Amino acid sequence: QKAYIAQLQTTLESVQKDAQNQRGEAQRMRGLVNGLEEEKNLLSEEVRGQRERIDKYESLHAMDARDQRNKDAMLLQKDREIERLRGGLKSATGPPAPPVIPPPRGG
Repeated sequence: QKAYIAQLQTTLESVQKDAQNQRGEAQRMRGLVNGLEEEKNLLSEEVRGQRERIDKYESLHAMDARDQRNKDAMLLQKDREIERLRGGLKSATGPPAPPVIPPPRGG
């Protein structure tokens, strides 16, 4: 009976040691998981920041493109206005006068 109790005691100690090892392993795993979750959160924040920068850049680019289109439209309008005024001048003054050629000297 003493041998049986000693064997049970050894088995109990072995089981307790295994349980302690498993608790330590579980704690290490929780530490790894927490570290990975923290890293994931940092990366998520970084991605969110990059998306915000991209959105700002795209917004600025869209505004620049819109401004350029407005400027192009204004230039086109000015060109048309200039051509219209030139056309009005030509019809108001008639054909251009022939160049004045001075008479030859001493002839």
